[in-house]
Amino acid sequence: MSFRIHTIPHVLILAMARTCCVWATNCTVPSWSPGTTVKLKLSYADSSGLTADAAAQRTLDIYYTSAAEVTGAAPVPLAIYLHGGGWRRGSSDDITFDIIPLDFRLYGISVASISYRLSQHATFPAQIDDAVAAVSWLREHAAEHHVDPERFILYGTSAGAQLATLLGAAHSNASSVGRVAAVIDFFGPADLRGDPNRDMASMLGCATTACPEKAAVASSITHVDAANPPLLGIYGTGDPNVDWRQGESFIAAARAAGADATFMKVDGAIHDFGSVMDARRAFELTPEDGAAPANQTEVILKWLQRRGLLLGCEEFLRKLPPMAAATSLPPPAAANSSQPPAAANSARCSGFASACLVLASFQLAINFF
Repeated sequence: MSFRIHTIPHVLILAMARTCCVWATNCTVPSWSPGTTVKLKLSYADSSGLTADAAAQRTLDIYYTSAAEVTGAAPVPLAIYLHGGGWRRGSSDDITFDIIPLDFRLYGISVASISYRLSQHATFPAQIDDAVAAVSWLREHAAEHHVDPERFILYGTSAGAQLATLLGAAHSNASSVGRVAAVIDFFGPADLRGDPNRDMASMLGCATTACPEKAAVASSITHVDAANPPLLGIYGTGDPNVDWRQGESFIAAARAAGADATFMKVDGAIHDFGSVMDARRAFELTPEDGAAPANQTEVILKWLQRRGLLLGCEEFLRKLPPMAAATSLPPPAAANSSQPPAAANSARCSGFASACLVLASFQLAINFF
């Protein structure tokens, strides 16, 4: 009888702890933090026969979220970044976590940043081949880095976004080693056909008008179909390099083909990551995605959450033993103006869950006496 008296409250408290994150203050994901684990310059492909410079470009870096460092927890999603630079500049070092609200690690998502061969070392399709090889390598090493290979989120800026959308569209079949679960396109050129841009010509190895077939193959818009992964395109109306109307046409073509595609137009934003993510700027979503989000970061997080690509607190708790869960939730975030969007709700949620789980653990300990 004594055992039953102690066990029933314990079970009820655990049930409360496992569901409170969904119930309390609309919380969907805990507040995490950048992890302590960083893996730099990991080679993802055999580069024998290449020059030293070209070989050095076939590497990637991995930045863990603190959620990936909890023993026994579920594998976390992985955001994979492809840098911009006109296909002739840049490297994996270009990733920035300065746009604090969009540091994916704060939301339980680890981050990988990929370098790929630049156009002065190899012309297209070397760049997309490298991107596919990197994603394939990450899938093969997913368990080692505690990431979920079915929740890879590919994103890029400018030239990197062109590669991200091309990979997503052209490698979307279930058997592809380069397949990803979603693509976020930050102002990437989606249609290279007839574009006089010199960087494009350097990447293709010919002017787009001189090799229209090659330009078409490199254009993401020519690969859209219903099997493409979910796509979110983000473009600024003040961008002098990639006209936002090209992005709008690309997203419209993807939707017409039956793909899950959303377009966000940011008023006055230029060809810059910080500019399109500036929360002071107005934006429009097409199609509208539920209740109006407060800012661009909230758009991205809700978009990912609705597609099952965030590690929510309920899932995190469900994958942990009760005693481990009691000590593994992140601490509540401080209430200040620098918090990421929804951090205050996440803090209340994780605080409530922590209290429930501590009580459950205490109750569990009583059962052994």
